[in-house]
Amino acid sequence: MKSILWIVLSLFFQLGFGKAPIYFRTPELVGKHKIGALKSSDNSNFIVVLKTDNKSPDKIKGKTRIDQEKTNRSNYINKHMAWVDDLLLKNKKSITRSLNETKENGITVKPTKEKVYSSVEIGKKFAGYVGAFQNETLNKIAENDDVLYIEEELTLSLNDQYNIQNYGLAKISSPDGSIDSNTYYFTEPNGKNVSIYIIDSGVSSIKEFGNRLRKGYNGWPEEENTDNYYHGTHVAGIAAGKMYGVAKEAEIVSVKIFDKNGKPSPGGLITCLGWVVEDHKNSKAQGLSKAAVVNLSLGSMGESRAYNDALAEMYNQGIHVVVSSGNGADDACKYTPASNKNVITVGAIDKNDAIASWTNYGKCVDIFAPGDEIVSAKFDDEDGNLVLSGSSMSAPHVTGIKHTKNYPDEAPNYSIETDTDIDTNLTQDEIEEMNTKMEEIIQDNMGMAMIFSMASSLKESLDELLIKKLEEAETVEKERIDKEIELEQKKFVGTKVTRQVFMEWKKRFELEQATENKLSELDIKKLESKKQRLTGNNNIS
Repeated sequence: MKSILWIVLSLFFQLGFGKAPIYFRTPELVGKHKIGALKSSDNSNFIVVLKTDNKSPDKIKGKTRIDQEKTNRSNYINKHMAWVDDLLLKNKKSITRSLNETKENGITVKPTKEKVYSSVEIGKKFAGYVGAFQNETLNKIAENDDVLYIEEELTLSLNDQYNIQNYGLAKISSPDGSIDSNTYYFTEPNGKNVSIYIIDSGVSSIKEFGNRLRKGYNGWPEEENTDNYYHGTHVAGIAAGKMYGVAKEAEIVSVKIFDKNGKPSPGGLITCLGWVVEDHKNSKAQGLSKAAVVNLSLGSMGESRAYNDALAEMYNQGIHVVVSSGNGADDACKYTPASNKNVITVGAIDKNDAIASWTNYGKCVDIFAPGDEIVSAKFDDEDGNLVLSGSSMSAPHVTGIKHTKNYPDEAPNYSIETDTDIDTNLTQDEIEEMNTKMEEIIQDNMGMAMIFSMASSLKESLDELLIKKLEEAETVEKERIDKEIELEQKKFVGTKVTRQVFMEWKKRFELEQATENKLSELDIKKLESKKQRLTGNNNIS
């Protein structure tokens, strides 16, 4: 499992008993993956997370236990939101009085707007809201017993870069590496009865998607609910487009978080995740969808406790989330959402199956998929296409191949392969052993979301096997060297040592040492290559 790196330099205002912590993002630390104390902030966006585990609802006549819990939880959230609205109204009146006083003294002060953008409830364990608040307001909110913690919102960005056949489809569908890289092996059915939620810049209504596109939440109501930026349509085309896509029969649900300039909406990700949960719940109730996948081809410059908690509850609700690892050639464990243990994090490879030089890597990357120079749909052209590179292009390749027709009542398609050109390759017995583990997980999770459990178990098994093989190789090499030293020593037993004999030994030793060093360097490079191909983790020691 992934270890989530949560490096926090936090400012806890403990002015009252039981006050909730407030996490500020220090401007000086932006890009250094840390959270710290903000010296001053006239107006910033914050996520307020509420407590959800200590509410014992009163019994309601005629309600089942589940309905009763849901009703009381909603009442609890609504009551808190009413309190916040009242607080902001009082603050507004106070600010107005203050402005009137300053104007009388000939001073004009620009008013600060405080507001709640949205409230969200994800499953049973995540509830909260996003808004713009001043520090004084934050302190008052933090003193409320309903509040678990407050976090300044983490800014998101899209993971792609500008750089015709889509070789990505061929790479993920070919039965072996020798197949023509421009051939896609279409397998029936492909995404039928699955909803793929594209949380991005929107998706354009073009013939690539036909009647399978549904326009969902729009975080920018002042803009039309379509793609005015290019990114979302390209990603949707890879995941489920008719010509360029993997899951060609899946429903595509557009969830717009980025505007025409690639700017994320305030409180966008938390709000979008909450909307997806409710929409999926409603679709299942109507018998319209059986499985759901969320594609997040986006990244950040740090970590977020709130995002991680929300994604954990998405997983608990049986919704798979696939995210891109990022494009900074850095450790993916430093960034949310790639570092989250409840998502499938995807790095990028190129046409030659090599890990792309710009993709993020490390033990938080679960799998690699094609992401270099990927052709897909163009947002403003019915017949056009666009070539992009980035881990954003890798994530939808995985999003589209996750389910079979009757998933989760039947197992998804999967295969375990090995590289026969590497000394540490898997044996057939080891592959069969892992297949057995996969079957056990499938049987234990039949009827429930199982793909993340399968991916996590497979990754752990591969890591364990690789470490074991490296240790065995080191042991064999050590035994070989010890044996050679012993044989070499026997050659000289009883030999009279003179200056001439000693110089001959020295010359031979230096020559042999240089040869061994060269071979050792080759072995290290070989093993490092294998570590990347099997696990995507360059940090195994």
